[in-house]
Amino acid sequence: MVFDMVCAGLMLSFFGDVDVKDITAARLQEYVDQSKAKGHGAGTIKKRLSRMRTILLKCANSWINVKTTRPYIPYVPEFPEGLASPKACKKELSEADERRVYEFCDNQRTTTDRGQQWWLFAQFIMWQIDTGMRKGETLGKTADDIINESVMLYDGETKNDDGREISLTARLQKMLSVFHSMGITGKLFAGLTFGKIQEMWNETRKALDLGDLTIHDLRHTRGQRLADAGVPIEVIADLLGHRDISITARVYTFRKSDTLRKWTDHAEQSGAANLREVS
Repeated sequence: MVFDMVCAGLMLSFFGDVDVKDITAARLQEYVDQSKAKGHGAGTIKKRLSRMRTILLKCANSWINVKTTRPYIPYVPEFPEGLASPKACKKELSEADERRVYEFCDNQRTTTDRGQQWWLFAQFIMWQIDTGMRKGETLGKTADDIINESVMLYDGETKNDDGREISLTARLQKMLSVFHSMGITGKLFAGLTFGKIQEMWNETRKALDLGDLTIHDLRHTRGQRLADAGVPIEVIADLLGHRDISITARVYTFRKSDTLRKWTDHAEQSGAANLREVS
């Protein structure tokens, strides 16, 4: 088969060195299952499947096998349907489980030969929860990106290419003070990689019985906590870097009962005050 380099690279990245005719519906479903297990979101999986479908359509309709003078495949296999929507797949880490995670990391720090790495991993978890940043965004940040108690994300560094500024919580400011005292001047989490983070998270998740909670769900945790605190949805969208506010509204519209009560009481008091002023 003769593919252009981009399409060949895509196929190899998804399925390895296989003949295109061996990419069946079952193999596609296997790819989806493996992607979910790795923590990939529904949107990412759908986008990759769409690109794969484009390749297979070309193999069935446009690209001709020079040996057989026929298309490489007779038909495009059925693609998996019914992938979970963002609202269905959103999960969050409770405050109680967050404390358990830090306790587990601290235990690993003192009882294993990777103590420093487990300490840094705990800081990474806290950073993800308090900033809502994507892990790729976090791993690219350096000490120079911290300006006036905020972390700066610049155009081209984010998923939608739009920059944003995220104010740091008090505990993150304290964390960065410790980093500074340790002489960390380059990348903040230079001791971690995508693979190492996933390995340590899987170990943590299994030990604490956290189910299928993913690193990306720490971003959801940030969004949900902001929503539960009554932060306006448009502000949450800005903080998380959502270009389309409908995405934020679809995922983070739920309010806990105590939050509803607080804002209902606030509305009633404001309304009563206005009525008194009018009368």
